[in-house]
Amino acid sequence: MRASPDSIIPASLRPCSPGTWAARGSANSAWCFWAPIGTTAPGPFNNGLGNIGAPYWTIEPQAALSHFGPDWNFTANLIYAISTRNTDSHVINGDSLNLDVMAAKKFGNFEIGPVGYFSVQTTADSGCEAFYGPGVCARGSKAGLGGIVGFNFGFATLRIAVTDSVHIKNSVDGWRAWSTLTFDLWRDTPPPSPMK
Repeated sequence: MRASPDSIIPASLRPCSPGTWAARGSANSAWCFWAPIGTTAPGPFNNGLGNIGAPYWTIEPQAALSHFGPDWNFTANLIYAISTRNTDSHVINGDSLNLDVMAAKKFGNFEIGPVGYFSVQTTADSGCEAFYGPGVCARGSKAGLGGIVGFNFGFATLRIAVTDSVHIKNSVDGWRAWSTLTFDLWRDTPPPSPMK
């Protein structure tokens, strides 16, 4: 089980068998739960969303495929998000389907490549018009493209990605930047030697 202050991942399955495509990568599935904790504030609409906390649960079944070759890394991550009733507004957000993709070319310990995402709301919001009024809530979608750069330190890899919206419909989006720092817990082969 993995947990952070607002998420719980009770199970993550990663089957890999030698001699298959997954031998140089992974096939991963997980169930994530985002808990209604953290600081909430009434916000401009008195819906409890005026701060980073959220007054509802979100359940996210996930599936991912990754390939880690000697020259390229490819990853596709599919997430389906299901939210419970907001305890402040009594609105239930519609379910959403999200796809994140990445391809990175390696140059020694460096990697660089394109990234993209697409998100679409697959079901309508429930209770939205009673709280916000007619015509406010609608199914949304968004997509973005950008780039990623990374560096492998041998024991860990740092990646930084930046994207911008290329499609927005009934949603809020724009420039995004984020980073990841991953550590190897197990490695069958020696890590790449640091660049001199």
